[in-house]
This record gives sequence, C-alpha cells and structure tokens, in this order.
Amino acid sequence: MSGTYRDVDGGPDPDEAADWLDRVNAWPAIQACKQWTLAQLRGLEPVLDVGCGTGGDLGSLRTIGVDPSQTMVQRARARGGLVVRGRAERLPFADRAFGGTRADRVLQHLDDPLAALREMVRVTRPGGIVVAGDPDQGSLVIEVPGVRRALVEEVRRYRRDVLYRHGTLARRFPGLFASLGLSQIEVHAEVLVLTDPDLAFGLPTWVRHRHETAGDISTGVVEEWDAGMVRARAEPGFVYAVTYLVTRGRRTA
Repeated sequence: MSGTYRDVDGGPDPDEAADWLDRVNAWPAIQACKQWTLAQLRGLEPVLDVGCGTGGDLGSLRTIGVDPSQTMVQRARARGGLVVRGRAERLPFADRAFGGTRADRVLQHLDDPLAALREMVRVTRPGGIVVAGDPDQGSLVIEVPGVRRALVEEVRRYRRDVLYRHGTLARRFPGLFASLGLSQIEVHAEVLVLTDPDLAFGLPTWVRHRHETAGDISTGVVEEWDAGMVRARAEPGFVYAVTYLVTRGRRTA
C-alpha cells in the first residue's frame, strides 16, 4: 500500500484504498493521534483538513476538507462533509481564512511537503494553530522470527528510503514549523504496534515488489521472506511497530 496514496485515483483500486484508510483510521493508536490533534484545534473553527481522505474527521469540528482524489471527495461528501477538490501545495482558499489547519498522514506522500506547509500557514489566521502528523519510518521496528536480521534491516531501509517519498519527514516538522514562523511548538507521539503481518501495510509483498521492480533481490531471498511470512501467520513472534509524530504550532503574525 506504500505508493497508493501518492495518486489514489490513478491507482489500481481507488475504492480499496479508501476502504483501507477507513480501517486504519479506526485503530486505537491512530485514533489517539486524531484526538490529540482535534484537542489542539478545538475552539478555533473553521478548521481546514488538508488531505481529508474519506472525511471521517470532518464532523468533529466545524471543518472543511480538501483532497486531490475524486474518490476520496465523493466518499467524504457521502458522509455529509463539506469538501472541495484541490492540492495541498496550492490550497484554493484565501489568506487567513481558517482558525486552524491540519494534515493527518498526508505530507509524507507529497512531492513538495514544505510547499504544502507554507500553504497551511498562509490560510491560517494569526493566533491559529497548524498541526501535521506522519509516521517516522526511521522508528520502524520489524521482527520476523526465522528471517535473517540482515534481510529484515534491508526491508526496513527499503521502506524508509524507497517506498516512502519522505520516510523521516515527521521528525523534521518542529524545525520546519519554526522556519515558517510558527511558535509554541509541541510534539506528540503515539506508537502503532501490529502483530499480524497481513495488517502491516503490505509488508509481506515488499521483498517481492523490490525483486520485480528493481531486480536487485534474488528469487532465493524472495522465497526466504515469503517463508517467513508463512511462519509469522502461523506462530507468535511477529512485531511491526512505528512511531507517529504529530506537531502543532501557532501562527503569531
């Protein structure tokens, strides 16, 4: 699922991508991030949800959503959300139009996340709050019993540096916020832990994907990884854990 959200409508199954997003959004660690985010924005309405996806958060505050995907926009509108189609790097709103802006697991997928952050600051009024959160793929922990540690480490690196455009962007948010003139910067962390490999964002397919696309992984390594996934489904011991970092800052001018 790594590249799916770079271009949902251009992907192989946009509806599946939307369904998966709803499923992940219900997980406790993700819900905890959302609740912390919403607490920062409460009382600052109207709020802009940048990359609102299927619109599950639009009813929590007086919120307007924006998303580039027609599939996501249709899902959000079906839920009763007020949504427009547009890109984060060029938000279709006036300066200082919102009391707060948020981007939940969005900026990591963009070509130019700094441009999107600038836009979020632009449309936030003085005294308002900007919040952005993403997983830090540098924090990723993977344990697959029976698979060589060197292979697991290479899979972690591949996830961090190849499958994501900006796998460690989240740790840079505080510095980026400060560079854009935001103050009162705070960081909140939540750890997502999974023990079922089939919930781990397509993890069982990553090695085969690299073999088929880059060609620098042998069929023997693919077989080793596939066998590890079979064991991980049948026996205890599999762990996938990643830290989500959510940063908030206040626009002062």
